[in-house]
Amino acid sequence: MGELLKNARLSLGLSQKEMAAEVMSVTQYSRIENDQQRIRFDDLVKILHAHQIDIVSFINQFLLRRKLTDCNHDYYLQKIESMYWERDLSSIDELLDKLKQFGQHGLLNLLTKLLIVNVKDSLDCPMAQQCRQELCQRLLAVDKWTDNNNLLILFAYGVFILDSKHLDYFAKQLFERYQRIDGMPIKKVEILAIIAVNYLANDLHKGRGSHSGEAVDFLYSLPAHPHFLLYKLLAKYYKAVALENVEQQKKISRMLAEFGYRDLIVAFSTAP
Repeated sequence: MGELLKNARLSLGLSQKEMAAEVMSVTQYSRIENDQQRIRFDDLVKILHAHQIDIVSFINQFLLRRKLTDCNHDYYLQKIESMYWERDLSSIDELLDKLKQFGQHGLLNLLTKLLIVNVKDSLDCPMAQQCRQELCQRLLAVDKWTDNNNLLILFAYGVFILDSKHLDYFAKQLFERYQRIDGMPIKKVEILAIIAVNYLANDLHKGRGSHSGEAVDFLYSLPAHPHFLLYKLLAKYYKAVALENVEQQKKISRMLAEFGYRDLIVAFSTAP
């Protein structure tokens, strides 16, 4: 709903204050537009009526987008994650065609663009610049973005495209927020682990991370659960590189290659 309202507002050339139309405060409307708060149906009708927006057409657009159910959302999110880790774009056109059926779903569309940019190592292309701008706008628009799982996922796969100023700004907020992960759902911990791993990979390539120590500490603090073994190994590999321990690097690389992660260790040590 928030994205539909935003698109309607932008098409009319209105500010958030003008779009709120005295139906609600600008702060409340902003939260709704950023999908941080639901809107009451009667308030929605008042706003649409104030700007002469066809209510039936707007509601139909919303219902059409609902075709992208939570189940489908999770399915495509998992597909994007798999393509990222496998560095495989062979089915990207099929994925893009599928997503078109559900309209411009912000999270998945931006994630798909980030996937393309990362795998193709094309950080200076127009798409990368667009992704960089959109990602920063999304993170800066929310006061506590570190509590929003969707924004955490975007940050995880957008680490490589951010400039050093924004990367360190957001990383500082993140590692301060998650010094303890006791009792946290495994899926959320995994998102944070991906952020830490990608931050370290970015540091290996660009050598500009100010929070690499926090990233390593976070990965080492992960529960002794098989689910997190790969992330711990990558943290150990990063530390071996930092300490110039070539023998340790080779040992971990051989281990990962033996279990089918050869492409991953190459991508990790030669991040875009």
